[in-house]
Amino acid sequence: MHGIKEKTNAIVPLENQKKVYTPTVGIQSMSYTPLIKCSWSAYSWAGIRLFTIYTKGYFGYDGTEVEAHHVDSWYTKGFLSVWQVSNFEEGGYNNGAGTYSEFYGRGNFHYGIEIDGIGIVLTDKYINLYVSGDKDGGYEGHITSS
Repeated sequence: MHGIKEKTNAIVPLENQKKVYTPTVGIQSMSYTPLIKCSWSAYSWAGIRLFTIYTKGYFGYDGTEVEAHHVDSWYTKGFLSVWQVSNFEEGGYNNGAGTYSEFYGRGNFHYGIEIDGIGIVLTDKYINLYVSGDKDGGYEGHITSS
């Protein structure tokens, strides 16, 4: 054999041959989605924006598992909006099996009447904005409310 040298417990590549990394069977490197920003807005009957909720993040995936990477979640109120927000949460969730993942922003959006710290809530909506990702790099935005 010409041009090959042997060393114990070492691989010596042939000259002018590119090194190609081949992962061990069952182990794949992670790929990542682009940064994803999802939003949802609520409007009055007159078409005036009341508030908008946002969530931002990305997913790592390898064809077998997916993991969420939450970056930020927030909300903005419309001009002269009387809506308030309580119990706002943001973060990510990874299914224990690794096949489902999401990042989210959620909370109670409400308005009412308040005088001297005593009030009545007229409308209260729990809004959950989330982006789900799968093991193949697919993702989709969702909104649920109650």
